[in-house]
Amino acid sequence: MIKSLVADYDSDYDSESNAMDCRVESASAKRVADTDAGGDQKRQKLSNALMRVATSALPARQTLVMLGPTHPPKQESTQEKLLKLQQLQREEVFASFAAAEAHNKIQYLLSDPNATAKYIFENQLADATKIVELFYKTMCLAVSVLKKTKVGADGLILELVKQFATHPDDKFMVHLSAIHIITAMSNAGWEKDMKAKAPSCLTSTHP
Repeated sequence: MIKSLVADYDSDYDSESNAMDCRVESASAKRVADTDAGGDQKRQKLSNALMRVATSALPARQTLVMLGPTHPPKQESTQEKLLKLQQLQREEVFASFAAAEAHNKIQYLLSDPNATAKYIFENQLADATKIVELFYKTMCLAVSVLKKTKVGADGLILELVKQFATHPDDKFMVHLSAIHIITAMSNAGWEKDMKAKAPSCLTSTHP
């Protein structure tokens, strides 16, 4: 009787133990499976996030190209900068005189008494060219010009400035900052009219 009870107990114990082992193994397997699935999901989310960051930084239909080390831009020499500045000055002076000529023509059509039929007359252009050539081709240091009143001294002065500041020889052309119009006349009216007539390149400040 005792042996039968022990046998029955052992049998029941083994059944419960086996069932418990099965439940433990099943639970362990489930946790492992859940862990693997969770890890895969996290890795997938991270991969998707990295892909969105990489593609959002590029415009549409553009391929990401990896470039090697780039060389710094070549620095301009002092001589190159000087030549560029001289060419830019020529362009500024020509444009400034063209604008002043157009403004004078408009004011003349509007019957402005200070405007003239032409901004620079032919005789003023011819005289200015002779004077500039005299400085350019000889060792001349000064030129004295005598003109009667109302024959266009203002236009001659302005044309001289234009030709000196735009001369094609880089070694001869004069920078605008070195050009000054000086008069000994005590005539505020003439000074005012001259400033109003002068192109903007002469009235603006140059370094």
